[in-house]
Amino acid sequence: MRRSRRTSGGIRALLVGISLPVVIVFAIFSLMPYSVMTGQWPMGIRQNEVEFFQRWCDHRPGQNVVDHTERFDLDSAGTCADAEDPDKHWRRFSASGYSDSARVRRMSKVDGGWMIDFPEDRLFRSQRSITLIPANAASIRARFAQLVADQNGLLTPEVGFIRLFSCGRELGVFTKEERITSEFLEKHGLADASLMGVPSTHGAAQQEAEKRTLLAALEGDIARVDNVAATTLALLRSTDTRFDASTTTLAFDRSTGRLLPLHRAPQPGDDPLFVDARDEGFATYLASPASTGRVHVLAERLQRDSAKWAAQFSAVEELWAPALAKGASIAFVKARLESERSAFMEKLFHPEPEKVFGVAEAPASANQTARVTEKMDPWLKPFAQGDTIRFVRGKYLIDHDIVVPKGMSVILEKGSRFTIASGRSLLINGPLVVQGTGVNPVFIRPQDEGSPYGVIAVHGNGRTPCTLRGVRMSGGSTAWLADRYHSGMLTFMDCQVSMEKCTIGGSRGEDAVNVKRGSIQMLDCSFEEGQDDLVDIDRSTGAIRGCTFTGRTGGDSTSVNGDGLDASGSHLLVQDCLFVGLRDKGVSIGESSQVFAKECTFRNNGLAIAVKDLSVAHADRNTFVGNRIVFGVSQKKPVFGGGLLTVYKNSFEGNGKEREVDSQSKIVSSEKVEEKVEKAFSLTKSQ
Repeated sequence: MRRSRRTSGGIRALLVGISLPVVIVFAIFSLMPYSVMTGQWPMGIRQNEVEFFQRWCDHRPGQNVVDHTERFDLDSAGTCADAEDPDKHWRRFSASGYSDSARVRRMSKVDGGWMIDFPEDRLFRSQRSITLIPANAASIRARFAQLVADQNGLLTPEVGFIRLFSCGRELGVFTKEERITSEFLEKHGLADASLMGVPSTHGAAQQEAEKRTLLAALEGDIARVDNVAATTLALLRSTDTRFDASTTTLAFDRSTGRLLPLHRAPQPGDDPLFVDARDEGFATYLASPASTGRVHVLAERLQRDSAKWAAQFSAVEELWAPALAKGASIAFVKARLESERSAFMEKLFHPEPEKVFGVAEAPASANQTARVTEKMDPWLKPFAQGDTIRFVRGKYLIDHDIVVPKGMSVILEKGSRFTIASGRSLLINGPLVVQGTGVNPVFIRPQDEGSPYGVIAVHGNGRTPCTLRGVRMSGGSTAWLADRYHSGMLTFMDCQVSMEKCTIGGSRGEDAVNVKRGSIQMLDCSFEEGQDDLVDIDRSTGAIRGCTFTGRTGGDSTSVNGDGLDASGSHLLVQDCLFVGLRDKGVSIGESSQVFAKECTFRNNGLAIAVKDLSVAHADRNTFVGNRIVFGVSQKKPVFGGGLLTVYKNSFEGNGKEREVDSQSKIVSSEKVEEKVEKAFSLTKSQ
């Protein structure tokens, strides 16, 4: 009997010895303030271990929340055993409003990460490719960083949370981020940009331009870099040690000759999604004293708005906390997110870029590149008058590439005649004035009719005036100048252009005239017989009135020509113009353009008016005769949506087909132009 009592007491002591620590742990995690729980723990206790015990031991009431996190599903027609295989496999991907086959693989350097590529003709919400990374509380910093990037001039993909299922089995909550691809750049208005080092259609010429641009930046030519983006990138890199400071995702814009740094969320292991799109040399640029100084200035400016940033970050926490709870107390998760916010803001407002990038020596001469461009070509000196290059009536031969220094104006007086050798170009870095008349035009011709010259191009500052009257120009093509690509034999970049009574024809390249990032006024001009597009307007505003666009119609059945007028990302009024014999399109409207075609005539074109890719167009009182198709409204590029065309009172005669509209687009009819549309295009009732 005594023996039994000893055994019973031993068992009781054992149970008390086991249960007491458990009760203490439950009590600690049920009573401890969450602000303390999410702080630093002694003896090397990690935060994920604290989260484990909190989830199982914290039993405070009222902590359950409804999680509305979006669901992504990966299904397989056969076995799902290929999930761990690093090779890509076709899987069925489903999300709200989307279901299609996609190429899926597990990321080799990110534990539990996925990479999903969508078909080129069936993008997922305008995204070509995404990554999915297992999420935790620290993942919210990627969203904080995105907010800072978006509001401070740095292009970055959107970061979000999703819940992933594979073959019906839940895998948990993941951060979703779009990969930076050519489609990503195009969607953000960077159609002329490509990822640094990635092969392009421009081949070796672009690769050399990229190298020269990076070298010029490292030598102190800050105009070669988008420094607003670079400064924000350097600041964000200073907030997260997971970045590899020696590599940067860069885009090269061939229309500006500039490098554009891009930001993406850091990933465990920093899986090299775009190894070729990075250049270690750029870390030297970010480590320069000038860059470091700009980072500290930006951080100080952001800190002055610390209350605004705290409010924005708190709103993100409220939205994302339910997804991150994973069965844990919502109050604990919010406290955990608040600690992440505090740590992020501390780094954001007090960055240490010197520790991240090191300190590079300042270039020997920060203005070295600028001084080189300021040298005047000896060929120009006889025509220089102060800050103006003036060509009077006479004949001139350009037998080598000529660059007019920045700030100097160029005037071509009536009766001046220019002959340009094969492949040679003239680049003007200031205002251009052409003073031709009907009796004494200004002629620009190739030296050899069988060998086109390059281009005449003007680089402006956004306000640079270019006024051309009485120009007769033909025989040019395309060219790379100053590490920029020029698609038009007459190219204007960042200029305010006015053209009147000009005749431009016989181009041998992509465009006869190309206007980028500026304004354009064309009156009574004639554009004819181009190898491709006649006039290409990119990201510009203006009006084109009384002009003629003519394709090759003189019996040459093997000739090709493109569009008469091609508008991309532009806002244009096209009035009282003639489009005739254009085998492709009379007017092509794309990439979120807004165009009003009024009182124009379209005759014998392949497609009179094309409206594509989120563009909005209006057609009123036009005449359509003998066109194969009158209106074509569609989604051409999957990264954009469809088009919208409003048709008012027009006349039709002998056309093959009046309209073609795809499922993404719409044509609507209206009797009267709304007042707000008239105002948008500066139309008046007298017009």
